[in-house]
Amino acid sequence: MGAASLCLFLAGALATAPAAQAATLAFSDDFQDGNANGWTARTGPWQVCQPPGQDLAFCVSDSAAYPKTFANPAGAGNWADYSVEATVEVTGIDGGIAIIGRAVDNNHFYMLQLKQYRRTHGWFIHRRDGAGGGWVDLAFGQYPWVANQQYRLRLDMQGSLLTAAISTDGGATYTTLGSVHDSTYTHGRIGVRAWDTTAYVDDVKVYTTP
Repeated sequence: MGAASLCLFLAGALATAPAAQAATLAFSDDFQDGNANGWTARTGPWQVCQPPGQDLAFCVSDSAAYPKTFANPAGAGNWADYSVEATVEVTGIDGGIAIIGRAVDNNHFYMLQLKQYRRTHGWFIHRRDGAGGGWVDLAFGQYPWVANQQYRLRLDMQGSLLTAAISTDGGATYTTLGSVHDSTYTHGRIGVRAWDTTAYVDDVKVYTTP
């Protein structure tokens, strides 16, 4: 990873970002209907459940390796400039949770994740370039996330600019984590991914930009 990319995560680490710009709500799922219709699990026992003291959510246990699932609403494969956001929570600090954007297929997409790496808790924008370990770290930085707390993640993709943001107040305000330019993938579906922890995902939304 080059020096220019390494510094990208610093630029917006402490800046507070407004909510997504004027856009169209293209997809929303809060799982309160008790089902996950329209989602396709690639790995893992994804199911709607009720976390302790919370509303229904999309859940996966730590029993499967790298569980991943994609949403398949009509036209999703053509989404180009958009933001995907979701409320996420994990029960353990040794794993991670991620939202996926511009997924061309099961192994080609962008991903914003919270994870522990070399004993440091942080965030990453990854690019998946195919099966068999094709991961590229596009941007990353430290963030003191903890288990058993809800965070709202947002991955905004406008042209080649990918921007990561996080909210701790349910999406009322967001803090920009960092951004990077990458033009490998220009359109595609959304998804979520977790590993080595029980994870909860709720209130998934997609806003497309004219």
